[in-house]
Amino acid sequence: NKTDKETQKAKDKEKEIMTKIEKQREKEQEIEKQKKKQKEIEKYKEKEKEDEIIRIRMSRNKTEKIKWNSEDVEEQQHFIKGFDIIDRKKDKSKDKLKEKDFKKQRRENEDEDD
Repeated sequence: NKTDKETQKAKDKEKEIMTKIEKQREKEQEIEKQKKKQKEIEKYKEKEKEDEIIRIRMSRNKTEKIKWNSEDVEEQQHFIKGFDIIDRKKDKSKDKLKEKDFKKQRRENEDEDD
């Protein structure tokens, strides 16, 4: 009878120890889950910060591009006007050369006819 009681006590003690170990494991797993969640949250927050920085940079770039483009358009217009003037001058000089060549050719033809 004594041995039955002792074995029962030993079994109870063993069960108690096993449940304590199991509870400890569950706590550790819960802690690990919390750590993982925290890491995920931190990653997400970091990503949000990076995205916000990118958004800010992009909006700055857009405003700078708009400013730059408007200045650039003015410069391009001056540039184009300058080339227009140069092209017109070239065309006039070409026309004058053509006229001279035509007159010269006509004179030569007249000389040949004589």
